[in-house]
Amino acid sequence: MEIGAWLTKHQTKLQSIQAWSGATFSVFLTFHVTNTIFGILGPLAYDELMVVFRRYYQYNKFVEFGVVLGSAGVHIVSSLALVYQRKYRTAQIAGGMKELNSTPNPEPKTNSDFIPWKRTLHRWSGYLLSAIIVGHVVATRGPEWFFNIKKVDFAYLSLSLDLEPYLMYPYYTLYLTAGVYHGAYGLVQSIPILFNSFNFTKDREDRVMALKRLWRARNYILSSKLFYGFIFGVSLLGVIGVLAMGQQLHFKLTDYEKA
Repeated sequence: MEIGAWLTKHQTKLQSIQAWSGATFSVFLTFHVTNTIFGILGPLAYDELMVVFRRYYQYNKFVEFGVVLGSAGVHIVSSLALVYQRKYRTAQIAGGMKELNSTPNPEPKTNSDFIPWKRTLHRWSGYLLSAIIVGHVVATRGPEWFFNIKKVDFAYLSLSLDLEPYLMYPYYTLYLTAGVYHGAYGLVQSIPILFNSFNFTKDREDRVMALKRLWRARNYILSSKLFYGFIFGVSLLGVIGVLAMGQQLHFKLTDYEKA
């Protein structure tokens, strides 16, 4: 059996794996973005919140490697598998349409030609995050893993912005906004898939009706201006947090900063 055919056969399972791994990683992503936003309040607030969050995802190696990094890795692999599966199905559909038409015609359109731009943006933000996540993890966790340097905090990030401003400001801004959009859109989009993983009821009719309501709710949220306003607002606060870490916003000096 071809790889594409095998992936198509197991598409539902792959989508479930993708959804659950993404939902798991989104918990860490929420911590990460919230911490960045707290940079607006200054170094002390940022570092104190980071200490609180790290108790849950960093000091326990199983959680850090198994849950956080593991869910990210599984999400990336399952997503790439589904990308391959979609391309395979698109080629199959296009080939079938050509066979049905004996007269020369333009290249037939398939479902991939009608994907909403919001979903396309979600996919491309995922490609971007997948491309740079390894470097980001090594840069932020590498000092502790390889050199036992544990103080990767506000000052560490501020120094990177100070040394390479033309690289690091666009990098942090793009990484943060892509993460917020991909995480929020993906989480809402996967609501019916996450629900379908559980057997809340054995009655098939009740299950189908519940799924229909969830699909309608999902589509409503994904077409809501309020939802995208929320994404914009969180992203904007995150960007302001990045500016604060680069000392581009002025705060009243605290004892922590003076020290």
